[in-house]
Amino acid sequence: MRQQLEQKAAALLESCGEIIVASRSEEGYPRPCVLSKLEAQGLKAIYFSTGNDSKKTAHFRENPRAGLCFYRDHDSVTMVGEIEIVTDPAKKRDLWQDWMIEHFAGGPQDENYCVLCFRPREATIWIEGKFATYRYDQ
Repeated sequence: MRQQLEQKAAALLESCGEIIVASRSEEGYPRPCVLSKLEAQGLKAIYFSTGNDSKKTAHFRENPRAGLCFYRDHDSVTMVGEIEIVTDPAKKRDLWQDWMIEHFAGGPQDENYCVLCFRPREATIWIEGKFATYRYDQ
């Protein structure tokens, strides 16, 4: 059952253009933001971008722990895990999308262009009336 539910959760993620990612603020509160998903490798790695100068990037530099969720209709997935700030120029180029030029005028080499990768430690899945929580070893 786990494999089937995780496959459905990965398909749900693939259909979602936006995800909600929460960092921890300076005061210790969750700070959720809606971000555009760039790429997902099933539920194992989820990529999105933001500015190097954003609050969320500062939060993740201080504390990489994060929450992430996505949903469609009555199905949802909530995850906790850690954020990695991607520094590999080739990966950043691969994830670049033309619409980003509005935010990063220098293109994929723009110093403010930042790619974040979420890797889960736990996922709570609610799909088609089935509910389960799974842990992932890192």
